[in-house]
Amino acid sequence: MAQQGMGETDKTFTEDLKQILISRGQEEALLDGDTELSYDITLIEPYDGCPYYSYCINYGTSNRGLYSFVINAEDGTLEQISVNFDFEEADASVAEQNIPAIYEKAKEDLRILFGISEDYEEIYCSYTKDDHEEVDWNEIHFFFLNKDGTGDYIMYDCVAMEFSCYYETTREIFEEYMADCEYNERMSQDTTVTKKLK
Repeated sequence: MAQQGMGETDKTFTEDLKQILISRGQEEALLDGDTELSYDITLIEPYDGCPYYSYCINYGTSNRGLYSFVINAEDGTLEQISVNFDFEEADASVAEQNIPAIYEKAKEDLRILFGISEDYEEIYCSYTKDDHEEVDWNEIHFFFLNKDGTGDYIMYDCVAMEFSCYYETTREIFEEYMADCEYNERMSQDTTVTKKLK
């Protein structure tokens, strides 16, 4: 899906932003004696719903994590960021306990990392747990939705309370996410917990 208005919101891919996002992984890697930081760049051709070329840049430490950035090849704006680490899935009680602090951190990261300071109409957080009460992938998802249907999505590790992923979203995407969660509940023993924060 095309990300509308990226240039207008000034989400540019800067060296400072890159260093912020990879610093935690570098520190963890050094603790393990791993000083290597590798990367690769892939050109993504236009596809249905995304009419422009983009670059996917992956930074990886051999022991710890993978950091991915998707950049609009036409104007250099940042489309998506994700950070992935090794982990053990946490109990849902940990997610519940940490949601208030992560919510505050999400608002701060939107402002500091992405220059976003919106008066959102609705804000939701969501996570999925299995029949053992463990949080899938330790992921907590936040949807910040504007009155005009646009919005921002940001995801965190519920244990480390660290940023994992960001992209622009829409109310339609949020509704599709909720429909997918309902379908998954019918087809598995997973349960999705969604809270309206605003």
